[in-house]
Amino acid sequence: MSRTVESIKKTQDNRYKNITRNYVLLVLTVIVALALVLAIAGYFLRGGILPNAQKGLSLITYPTEQQLSPQSSAPQSFSAVPQTSIDFGTLEGKVLGPTGLPAIGASVIAQKELGVITSIVKEGGYTANSFVTADGSYSLNVPSGVYKITVAFPDGTNQLVENYAIWPSSSSSYDFQYLKI
Repeated sequence: MSRTVESIKKTQDNRYKNITRNYVLLVLTVIVALALVLAIAGYFLRGGILPNAQKGLSLITYPTEQQLSPQSSAPQSFSAVPQTSIDFGTLEGKVLGPTGLPAIGASVIAQKELGVITSIVKEGGYTANSFVTADGSYSLNVPSGVYKITVAFPDGTNQLVENYAIWPSSSSSYDFQYLKI
């Protein structure tokens, strides 16, 4: 009879070990799944943009003008100097869809047409874009100038704002609302 009791005790111990092992595996699986869900959610909340993807905009270099030497008419050496962030301005805002909810998947494109009076670079031709994040916001850090701003909605509809001035070292806000025509 004592063998039967020992056999039953071993069976119970083995069951307990299996239950404990299964519980630990379940807890680890839940933790890994939760970490993966949080990582994916963070990616989408940033608008599908990887961290630090928009860094470095202030490192754009522009060539300097050639200077004439006071003693001779020959031009001095031509060099490129880094454009300081003083000439940059920020444009940010919200993009809302037809129901008033964030227009996830929309993008905002800013095309520089010319510089403002105080711009270091007076020419146009600079283009920047930003995707709308899950909360409907966008942000662009661009050189000062006069811009044509286009919002491209996911359904192919576009909205256009022309002659929008962005001043050096300024921050401005412009919100867009989807309009059905």
